[in-house]
Amino acid sequence: MNTKQQIKHLLVQNEITMTELCKRMSERLNKLYTIHNISGKLNRDTIKYSEIKLLYDILGYELVLRKKQ
Repeated sequence: MNTKQQIKHLLVQNEITMTELCKRMSERLNKLYTIHNISGKLNRDTIKYSEIKLLYDILGYELVLRKKQ
C-alpha cells in the first residue's frame, strides 16, 4: 500500500473528507492547503515528511520509527 492509498484508507476509516483534512492542515500551519495541492503531492510522491506527520496527527495516529530487529 502506498502513501496515497494509506491516507485515503485512513480518511474513510475515520470518516474525514479530504476537504476537512485540508482545512485542518491549513489552520494548523497558517498555510493554504487544497485538495488539488495535497492530491498532487501524494500522486507525485513529493509530500514532505512533516506534512505526513501532520496528516497522521490530524487523523489521530502517530508516526513511529523503530530499528529493525
